[in-house]
Amino acid sequence: MSEATKAELAPWRRWIPQLGVLVGSALGQCAELFRQKRWLRRYYGASYTELQDVHSALKTRVHAVHEALATFLETHAITSFPTQIDHSIFRAWFADCAPEFTESERLSLTHIYGHVDNLNWQFSQMRDNWDLLSGNQVEDLEKKRCIIRLMEGAYVNGCKTDAMIELALLKRAKSDIRALEATEHIAKATMQAEAELRKLAEAARQRQKDAHAAGKDRGNR
Repeated sequence: MSEATKAELAPWRRWIPQLGVLVGSALGQCAELFRQKRWLRRYYGASYTELQDVHSALKTRVHAVHEALATFLETHAITSFPTQIDHSIFRAWFADCAPEFTESERLSLTHIYGHVDNLNWQFSQMRDNWDLLSGNQVEDLEKKRCIIRLMEGAYVNGCKTDAMIELALLKRAKSDIRALEATEHIAKATMQAEAELRKLAEAARQRQKDAHAAGKDRGNR
């Protein structure tokens, strides 16, 4: 290399270390963004896996509430209460990872888990009211009425939430809880749940009438 060429290159050599630092920093940032993006995609998948688990847990809780309500309307006895539904992944990470979801997904998921939180509250209130039974007939009757209202509310809430999760799992990014199809699906599940509650209440009233009539028959003999 000639002395003239070396002289021409000399000013640029001062920039080589800085250029190396800049390139290294840019590569490091790209690697970090890639790792973060990969983590966000893993969370996206994990959130729907958790939603599937919540869906399965919800179905067992709805069935348990239905059976407990049927028994309680007849005997005013409860042997067990539904346990709360865990959704720790959503609770811990959704706020940080929300941009990874579409607007309709965010709306659906926050709506669903709002209902799940309400269900968990209803389950705890059932147990609290039962634990507070004191033996005072008037007070206990009011608490038992409160338990019935909580069970009825939890059953309808659970059926509505079940319908919402079905849609969210079926369509994911395309799911929109505001769409006509979604509102009709949820409304249908709600009406079916309310009709089932009426059947349970009517069956309980009929059993009471039959028992009362049977008691009268025995008394007349």
